[in-house]
Amino acid sequence: MGRLFFDDRVVWVVSVLLALALWFQVTGARAQDVQRNFTALPVQWRDLPESMSVLDMQPARVDITLRGFRDVMQNLSREDLIATVSLTGGEPGSIDYYVTVSVPRGVQLVQVAPETVAVTLERSLEELYRVEVNVQGESIVSLAEPSVDPPQVVVNGPASRVRSVLQVIAEVNVEGVGQAVDERVICTPVDIRGNEVRGVLVTPRQVDIHVPRLATQMSREIPIRPSLMASEDLKIVVLVMETEPRWTTVTGAEEAVDRLEYVVTEPIDMLQLQEQYLDIIDSEDVGEDEEPQEPLEIFKEVPLVVPRDERGAEMRIDPLNVTVRLVLDRVDRVDPVE
Repeated sequence: MGRLFFDDRVVWVVSVLLALALWFQVTGARAQDVQRNFTALPVQWRDLPESMSVLDMQPARVDITLRGFRDVMQNLSREDLIATVSLTGGEPGSIDYYVTVSVPRGVQLVQVAPETVAVTLERSLEELYRVEVNVQGESIVSLAEPSVDPPQVVVNGPASRVRSVLQVIAEVNVEGVGQAVDERVICTPVDIRGNEVRGVLVTPRQVDIHVPRLATQMSREIPIRPSLMASEDLKIVVLVMETEPRWTTVTGAEEAVDRLEYVVTEPIDMLQLQEQYLDIIDSEDVGEDEEPQEPLEIFKEVPLVVPRDERGAEMRIDPLNVTVRLVLDRVDRVDPVE
């Protein structure tokens, strides 16, 4: 019985010792410091004065060395690290700024190479540019002139770079399209050689381009309707009113031409007609007991009113002027309508 008890204590002691040994081995491995290098970490700037812009930064990336627990370092990624320079109080010119690196808790920064970067600052400039649309490719239908919204953008950045911007281009590809094009595209500032100007900010960066489909053109003969400008207390009445020719050929967008029912003349002033009528009557050589020949036939050349399509563009018409034949008589000679 005593021997059995002794054996149990031995087993228990050995188990505890093995557990302690394993624990020390594991914790010792975790506690062991290791180093890790990260290369070409991009450097960001902060605290830039409002009137300044960054013209250049050399170098733009640094290498860093870190130390920490093995398990922490194994889980560390580039996204956990931020390298920055503070530009507080910066003035125009090139100045060396120390690089600071933000690292997670439990990680020690050992080295930054190089420790400083040269940042060149320049006064900022802001200019307004009209967006030029560059249409690329061949469509399978006729397309009209493109429009852009907004039509202008702001370019901001170092003064020397903003001044090198010749124009801002928005490019749209219409290769093989069979309908109107609506796209949101990125604006690109370019210099006199057509090269992109980098290091400037375009606001807004994207614009909406609309390239409408050009309506199919057609021609059709449309009847002409004479038009009169009414007046009060007239002594004459129009018995007949007709045009020569009676039709005009209208050319324009198919849908707009197809909807036309007639084309009108410029309004004919009834007061002028009355004066013309009376002048002719008074000039006739008639006896005291004779009445002048009435009704009276008058011819006037009158321009047509050019119709417009949905976009407000004038259609083409032929002829532009017509002759209007009018038969006039005195009001008191015409039988009233019963």
